[in-house]
Amino acid sequence: MALEKSVYFTESMYFQLRFETFNTFNHANFAAPVGDLSAGSFGQVNSVQQISTTGAGRVVQLGAKFFF
Repeated sequence: MALEKSVYFTESMYFQLRFETFNTFNHANFAAPVGDLSAGSFGQVNSVQQISTTGAGRVVQLGAKFFF
């Protein structure tokens, strides 16, 4: 999900602000079920996928650009 705002100074020069979120509603993204037939937990989902290296549930970033 993203929100974006552009502020124009002239026709060719403007400033752009962006606010972006990933996994905005914090829904779980389940990992694949256990596929080893000899495992006692065969077919069960035991974990969720992480969307970042830090393991954060929600990721937010703010960006700015100046176009000229």
